[in-house]
Amino acid sequence: MPHSSGGGSHGGGSHGGSHHSSHSRSSSHGRGGSPFSYAPRLRTSRSYFPGAKTFFYYGSDNKPEFLYANMDVTKVGSGAKGLLWLILFVPLLIFLILGFSKTMFDIPVKLGSYPDTKIVIDDRTGILSPVEEENLRDKFEVFQYKTNITPAIITVNNEDWNKNYTSLENYAYDLYVNTFDDESHWLFVYSQPVNKTSGFVDWYWEGMQGDLTDKILTPGKTTRFNNNVQRKLLKDDCTVGDAFAEAVNEFSGTVMEVNVNWFLMPFALIALGIVGLCAFFVIDYHPFRAKKFKKMVDCSGEVIRQEACEYCGGTYVVGHHTSCPYCAAPVRPHDLAVDGEGRITGIIK
Repeated sequence: MPHSSGGGSHGGGSHGGSHHSSHSRSSSHGRGGSPFSYAPRLRTSRSYFPGAKTFFYYGSDNKPEFLYANMDVTKVGSGAKGLLWLILFVPLLIFLILGFSKTMFDIPVKLGSYPDTKIVIDDRTGILSPVEEENLRDKFEVFQYKTNITPAIITVNNEDWNKNYTSLENYAYDLYVNTFDDESHWLFVYSQPVNKTSGFVDWYWEGMQGDLTDKILTPGKTTRFNNNVQRKLLKDDCTVGDAFAEAVNEFSGTVMEVNVNWFLMPFALIALGIVGLCAFFVIDYHPFRAKKFKKMVDCSGEVIRQEACEYCGGTYVVGHHTSCPYCAAPVRPHDLAVDGEGRITGIIK
């Protein structure tokens, strides 16, 4: 059903519309343990610490960089943790981003088609001149073209409603439902007394919008429109017809703009942060870091010797290459001493 989009009065200003419409964890052990179960957490450092494994990789400055970790970083992100990230946290992250985007960004879409699109300008008080009516119709047509909402205006006298209705809003509601059979109109009702006995004219006005217009005529936008109409009606040199025509014309230029709900931004960031913390602390999986870890070489327990390539000058770790990791040129061969697990324990020559 239609509802107020707001309005105002000479003595009371403008008003808004009435839009409706310590933590415990379960533990599991053994091979069948849950991916949420307790497990050693990944610890990495650029400096050696007791019990750390040693890894190296080649950075952008043509020399190896070393990393120390309490577990095999080349396997971080594999198995159940990586799968859990893919099937649980990634879809949840996408759902949150899409959900908040839809809520935070109001993207207006023109109304669909409906039978009654005739613009109504019903001047029951005779306050609109023919020029004003023509101007109103022109501006209403532009607004209708941009939104497919059909605007209308009816002027009445205070005596038509103030004895039987408690407010102009209630009277405007009845005018809407008795004039239109759909929820796609935006009706303006302007009221003033029959006889103006003094310089002060006790006028009122009210907007009544159909429910289908809510996605376009949002509270924020209608509030700005209401304030604009109110300011124009208070001007001595602005007629009633011109006030509504100018306000609708200005509103047509911005009504279909995307509206950003900045109030929801902190909640969106909090929700995304919670998902990120769950991925970091619950399953201890770091997709971007895991990609980097895959390139690392385990050299734990080895005797590490570095040499410079004879061709490009880049430094590499002896015993892990037959060609330079930078320029692919052959490297100088060495006789290596290795233990039973294939680790380099010494360089003979």
